[in-house]
Amino acid sequence: MKSSAIFTILFLPTYPIFFILLKNKAFHFREKLGITIVSNLSFYIIIGYIGSYFSLQITFEYFLFTLILAYFSILLIVISHGYYRGTGSFLKKVKSLDYEQINNKKFSLLNLFKSKISLNWILLSIVIILISILNVVNTSIFAGTDAWLHISIVKYITEINYIPMDSYFGTLGLHIFGAVIHFFSGLDLLLLPKYFSFYTIPLASLIVYNLLMRVFKNKNLAIFGVFFLVSSMGFSWFMLVQFWPSGIALIQGLVIFFILYVRLQGLIKEQIPKKEDFFSNILFSYVLLIFIFISSFLTHSLLTMILVITYLWVYLIYFVRNYRRGFDLLLIILFFSIFFIFYYFNIGTGHFQVFDPFRIVPWYYLLIGALAS
Repeated sequence: MKSSAIFTILFLPTYPIFFILLKNKAFHFREKLGITIVSNLSFYIIIGYIGSYFSLQITFEYFLFTLILAYFSILLIVISHGYYRGTGSFLKKVKSLDYEQINNKKFSLLNLFKSKISLNWILLSIVIILISILNVVNTSIFAGTDAWLHISIVKYITEINYIPMDSYFGTLGLHIFGAVIHFFSGLDLLLLPKYFSFYTIPLASLIVYNLLMRVFKNKNLAIFGVFFLVSSMGFSWFMLVQFWPSGIALIQGLVIFFILYVRLQGLIKEQIPKKEDFFSNILFSYVLLIFIFISSFLTHSLLTMILVITYLWVYLIYFVRNYRRGFDLLLIILFFSIFFIFYYFNIGTGHFQVFDPFRIVPWYYLLIGALAS
């Protein structure tokens, strides 16, 4: 039951999109794995909000039904796409090890394993597991005190089958996902914060590794970067170990940056990109990024917008130098448009109450202060 729940939460329903529909695209296996897990996280959060706004009971049956509906809808799209393109992904023979290679006397599973996974990667995986275990043995119940509030909201959802939209600034992504974990696995709610780091730390490590590999193109540097981050108190303890919404919002924000960076790599080459370069796969990328952004915003709106603002400056520089290189600035502007819509309708914007004291300050003082900083 627990293993099937883990598989369901991590890989369904978006697995066919990244491992079948986008089988031959630019993303590598580890990159697809990280994006798939975060896409599913975003799916459960948004589905929870949709069900709540339609006054549906938020139960195990609701999530299971929407999961099955979404999964088979995606499968239908994949099959239709393969038939239309003439690729027939489901009818192709799966690539496997060569029979002659297996029967070769020099063939060794150990050598095959070594060629795929380095020793440094194995050691890093051990460190990540040990850091995750540290949270279990280091506290009698779970780390921090805020987790009590978050657990009480998760318990309310699982017992009343209703999402209290007026709780925790209206950003309830963590609590919806916590309810999903409880529904599918039956994990006791008091154990949820204690073992949540087994989800956040490995996932964040995978995403950071993928990002550093894209930046440095050096496996050892990427592994060192991940080790440096997960071993630091600020990143692992305060952002990932604690049962806080900021942890999964940060993970979603990193995935947004990773996908944008992969697109940016194709636009900042020495030769000025052509129109077909920045329009390549743009519909899928933008829909996916907007989907993750909305989910992240509904998890921790303030942190999400802080991350988006940092991305804005990067793309603004490229856009000023050449609009084709900074074309994805339009997506960042679209993020802000979504933010203003949510702010107008007061959807998940409770975190911005911290800026209420600044409303009495004249706007030109704020502008001068912003320019001076």
